[in-house]
Amino acid sequence: MDDGGGTLSGPSNQAHIDAPQAVAFQKEQEIMSFEHLDDSQLSMLVEDLEDLVHDLGKYIVFETRMVAEGASDAVLMSALRTDLYETRKHTDANGVVVTEAAWSVWERLRPSALGDADEVVQIDSLMSELQGVDLKEMSPMLNKVRTQTYEVRTLLKALLGRVRKEEEER
Repeated sequence: MDDGGGTLSGPSNQAHIDAPQAVAFQKEQEIMSFEHLDDSQLSMLVEDLEDLVHDLGKYIVFETRMVAEGASDAVLMSALRTDLYETRKHTDANGVVVTEAAWSVWERLRPSALGDADEVVQIDSLMSELQGVDLKEMSPMLNKVRTQTYEVRTLLKALLGRVRKEEEER
């Protein structure tokens, strides 16, 4: 929505975007459409993204979401360790507990049909940063890491929403 001063604003949780940035963003979104997929492929992509939102988007913040603002660094670090290093946990056929880190879940479940969509590039970057974080010792980066895990979740949900919208518009 234009506020009359050349500034476009979206929902209250989004930053204001000036007109040239909005045009560039719109063009980028047009480029990153999924028109090349037929209806069946698009439907499968929606299903894959729903799985990804559950398996990664939910569990990358599962413990952290329970940590109150102002909690001790030790509590936050423990939650982040679980969310990042044990994002998915299951017992295999031999009774062995198998854990999978967030970046491994992303790598395994990332649909190739997504190509280089903006959200994918951002998630790739976040995963690279998160993989490099050392959560074995207290770090001044804990709140940044917490924010990054929520960014991954938000980007996955936005991507799913965008693909669903394209599917509905067909």
